[in-house]
Amino acid sequence: MPNNGPQPPQGYPQSPQGNNQGNNQQPAQGGNPQQPQQPQQPQGYNQQASQQGYGQQQAGYQQQGPQAYQQPPQGGPQRPQGTPQAPRGYADNARNIAEKRAFHINGYAGLILVIVVIFFALGLLVRPYTSFLGVILIIVALIFGSSLTTIQPNQAKVLTFFGTYVGTIREAGLFMTIPLTHKQTVSLRVRNFASDVLKVNDEKGNPVEIAAVVVYRVVDTARAIFGVDRYLEFVRVQSESAIRHVASEYPYDTFSDENVVTLRGNATEVSSRLTEELQERMNVAGIQIIETRLAHLAYATEIAGAMLQRQQSTAILAAKKVIVDGAVEITEGAIRQLTKDTGLELTSAQQMQIVNNIMVAIISERGAQPVINTSVQSTE
Repeated sequence: MPNNGPQPPQGYPQSPQGNNQGNNQQPAQGGNPQQPQQPQQPQGYNQQASQQGYGQQQAGYQQQGPQAYQQPPQGGPQRPQGTPQAPRGYADNARNIAEKRAFHINGYAGLILVIVVIFFALGLLVRPYTSFLGVILIIVALIFGSSLTTIQPNQAKVLTFFGTYVGTIREAGLFMTIPLTHKQTVSLRVRNFASDVLKVNDEKGNPVEIAAVVVYRVVDTARAIFGVDRYLEFVRVQSESAIRHVASEYPYDTFSDENVVTLRGNATEVSSRLTEELQERMNVAGIQIIETRLAHLAYATEIAGAMLQRQQSTAILAAKKVIVDGAVEITEGAIRQLTKDTGLELTSAQQMQIVNNIMVAIISERGAQPVINTSVQSTE
């Protein structure tokens, strides 16, 4: 006797193997009274089971842990693992935007044409059967007349037609362009930006104060307007960031190796490095960095006194070294000349006495007091 009570359907997935078998079973055509029908599963579950298989997901869960199990099915949005990935950067944004030339004609010729059309339309208004055409011509002439724009030297007009970028006009003068366009003025003149005095740590961790002057200009108006938000503010922020980054790559000064590039001793190399750093950042905004120069460079106030004393000590030691080297060379020359020219044979004690006297006379910061030795040593 078949049991009429509720029973779980046969082949329902109790384990990974059972689930695969249950998913592979197909209902018989026409129905089978001997086998209970399985409840219809959600469509998303069938798609996921057919693509990956519940058994594969369960195996991945046991091998890789919950992260592999929680991944969505293929074709759907991928969930980031670990640290979220950063945007692809400025290069993709800059590659999608490029300046192009907008349609425009001579403004004086366009103005004359608009005036002629208006007078012609006024003549049509006199006649009843052409008055409607005259009204249309006047409206069209006024619309084209509103597209007249004046451009100053070293300026450009960026045109957008209902949110679509249609081009840029770089020539100076009066022009007639596409009507009903929004025109934004962009200056092509050379600009300079003086950064604030920034306190950063150099390569050795010493706090220093640094400031720079950046000279730049806009070379791509489309990127300057649509690539970044407020390109003047973008230049200011990126310039200060680049100054901090470059200053941390070099030591302020070195007291041992003279071949090391330093902020104080190699201002030209540091400025070139800063220009390269800024140009990489400004490509997205269509800006060309012409020149960068360090305007201020000094130790921070909290270590300025100690570093000044260190520099003075280093300078004194270097000067002493030069004096000692010179004194040794003079002493060696004096003994050699006495032996060669006079034929004197000096003992070791006499040579040491001469060396001592000459070294004291040269190295001493005060004037040496001469002492006459009147004692006569017997040679017998």
